[in-house]
Amino acid sequence: MLELGYTVHVHFGTNWNEIFDLANEVGASLIEIAMDHFEILQQPNLRYLAHRIRDLATKYGLEVGVQSPCIDVNPASLNPHIRAASEKVLLQSLKFAADSGSRYFVLHLGHYNSKYYGKRYYTKAMLNAISVVRKVVRVAASYGVAVTIINEPKTQGDNEYLCVAVNDVKRIATELPNTYIALDLGHANTVEPPYEYVSKLLDLIDRVYLVKVHDNDGTSDQHLPIGRGKIDLSKVLSLLTEKGFTGPLVVDNYTIRDTKASLLKLSTIVSPYLRKLSTMH
Repeated sequence: MLELGYTVHVHFGTNWNEIFDLANEVGASLIEIAMDHFEILQQPNLRYLAHRIRDLATKYGLEVGVQSPCIDVNPASLNPHIRAASEKVLLQSLKFAADSGSRYFVLHLGHYNSKYYGKRYYTKAMLNAISVVRKVVRVAASYGVAVTIINEPKTQGDNEYLCVAVNDVKRIATELPNTYIALDLGHANTVEPPYEYVSKLLDLIDRVYLVKVHDNDGTSDQHLPIGRGKIDLSKVLSLLTEKGFTGPLVVDNYTIRDTKASLLKLSTIVSPYLRKLSTMH
């Protein structure tokens, strides 16, 4: 059955009761914690906070997910010291995920500076990222946490993300067979219309663990509320559900106000698919 969820970013603050109350208000069943939330990262006792979130999730009857940090973290780095530090941060974030009772861990592969290094070092950066992720996956298996790799947006600057185009996603799925896909429709829209992007990934539909939902006009990764950009979400969801996707739909806006607006909009959009799925089971 399709589930609705939302990502908790830094602008949500740390009033956890308010953050969890939002789920009841809009009918969400999953909360995803973004580890770039610096008020989380600076906590002196991450395990205590993780257990608090786990207990609140139990109280509210919610599932938990965790998104790895990506700001200042780069498992693809060509600098071995930065790469080692990034690996350490990812493993700490994974431990937070396990302690909070998270069912999955969204991981960013990283980036490289194409202007300075050129295309020559792209493969090296990719291999670095794959090596780090393999270590994360081994530890995650011992925790019982699923590792999902997110597709990234097309960037305009010198720092290019690694997992952007459909071919990138397919390569990662082949290189890392024990991982899943966190399919980000907003990021996909910076590459090509999401319906076309998703159509090319249908052979991997069983690997799509969750779908991240936010909007933009296609020029950049704006994380707008649903309906404020150019994504035909109903068309994409129709394709996904037709092909058997029943996982979480996770709204990824930066403020509580935008998140609430998106969840209310998403609830209306998905209701026909929920009815259709209920008649199939």
